[in-house]
Amino acid sequence: MMREDFVHAMIHELRRPVQALKMCISFLNDPEMHTDEKTCREVTHDAIFELDNLSAYLGKLKDMVCADGGMTPFTISSFNLQELVENVLRLIPVPPDKQVSFSTAYAPGLPLITADPVHMANMLCNLVENAIKYSGPEVHIRIVAMRIGKSVELSVEDDGFGISPAEQRKVFEKFYRSPRLSGKQIPGLGLGLSYVRQIVEAHHGKVSLQSKIGEGTKVIVTLPQ
Repeated sequence: MMREDFVHAMIHELRRPVQALKMCISFLNDPEMHTDEKTCREVTHDAIFELDNLSAYLGKLKDMVCADGGMTPFTISSFNLQELVENVLRLIPVPPDKQVSFSTAYAPGLPLITADPVHMANMLCNLVENAIKYSGPEVHIRIVAMRIGKSVELSVEDDGFGISPAEQRKVFEKFYRSPRLSGKQIPGLGLGLSYVRQIVEAHHGKVSLQSKIGEGTKVIVTLPQ
């Protein structure tokens, strides 16, 4: 069951690198943009980054489908969390009908984090995309990374719709979608937060949520290091 859940969630998550690659190709296909050499180099770097993510994802899916049972092993490495956050924010697709602003804060001396960087990037992307999706025409998203004892804490906070106390116990369940969203025509399969929980728990971490209707939501991910 765990393997099947991961396969479903990862298929859903393949859309992130595909969307980012479409953005990069669209930029590189615009002749007017070619005069900006610095931006062209950055976009090319982002495209290579996303191709690596896509390749890693397909490899993980193959491992899970072919394995006799259990969950595919992560590709663990040490990386700079701040750089990962900034990469994700730069490539986040923002709907044309929304105004999205970001702020970030990183604790001084934040250590390298040891985890699977592909899954960490997609986990963060899920949280940021949810913050954008479940908000009004304007939303501000704040991301904070800090060291708490022997763990690293990463939080994503928005000023969107918020979640009722009763629903807060359900949002991490696979395929759960709030009945309050039925009239808002917001697309989704209810897999994002389920995937986040699976990834965090597979890294022996914890994920929690604080929210108030009409004020926004804060999701806190704690990863032991």
